[in-house]
Amino acid sequence: MRASALYRTEAGRSFVLSLYRRKLENLTFPHDSRFVETRHGRTHVLMLGPKQAPPLIAIHGVNFAAPFMADTIGPLAKHFRIYIPDIIGQPGLSAEMQPPPAAHGYAGWLADVLDQLSLGAVAMMGVSFGGAVVLDLAATAPSRISKAVLVVPAGFNVATAPMALLLRLFLPWHAHRLWPDMVPIAAAVRPLAWEMDAEQYSYFDAILRHVRWLILPPGPFTTSDLEAFVAPTALFAARQDIFFPGDTLVAEARTVIPRLVEAHVFDSSHFPTSAMLAGVMERTQHFLTQDL
Repeated sequence: MRASALYRTEAGRSFVLSLYRRKLENLTFPHDSRFVETRHGRTHVLMLGPKQAPPLIAIHGVNFAAPFMADTIGPLAKHFRIYIPDIIGQPGLSAEMQPPPAAHGYAGWLADVLDQLSLGAVAMMGVSFGGAVVLDLAATAPSRISKAVLVVPAGFNVATAPMALLLRLFLPWHAHRLWPDMVPIAAAVRPLAWEMDAEQYSYFDAILRHVRWLILPPGPFTTSDLEAFVAPTALFAARQDIFFPGDTLVAEARTVIPRLVEAHVFDSSHFPTSAMLAGVMERTQHFLTQDL
């Protein structure tokens, strides 16, 4: 993808990045940033938590960049040094060129990020699209992952039928972009997210209006793809997930992931509710700190 193809207009790009920077400035806990070079371009990494704490790599969902991920997993920063790279080829401060999803491009990118951060085997958390990026690395360099936490992850062969997504989600999103007064943002995203705060609604509105948002994740991954991936893995799914229905996702993950030691299904939409997030954070801290 050409770098200019991510945004519909240059004005839209400026607006989305202004919201990104405002979110970054408004984070309520200490953080810092650095840029690293990868085979697919310059990557921005947001960092939070004590520098001497155990490292945790967190990969965000599609188009919802590092500052929003930081706000979501902030409670874990008391216990871990968290590194959140802006996924390359998506809105944020990283290069705007997408890696090829079918050629393990995201795995190569993530491996380069780890190398530049001088991290070897490390715990990882992937949310939605980010879960598929973690699995891409698990399929190509499994020794780089010491533990994995997957939250409503892409990357499994459980996707909802395309026609259902078109009717319930993508058509309302397109209608909102064209007629925002007729299709309010809250109504447009309701099948995806039962709960969003005003800041998240504003950012999602900007994504729909200004970004070419359809970006395919790597995968789906099979048993043979992940047969060498032996890191302990925890999975958190949402029963009413429009993309990856929770019970089906857990059943598929049990056949594909060699060492799935925890699997939990919450009564939530794909975009986790506050109750689901609280449960995920509590269980994730316990999972990452226990000996397995």
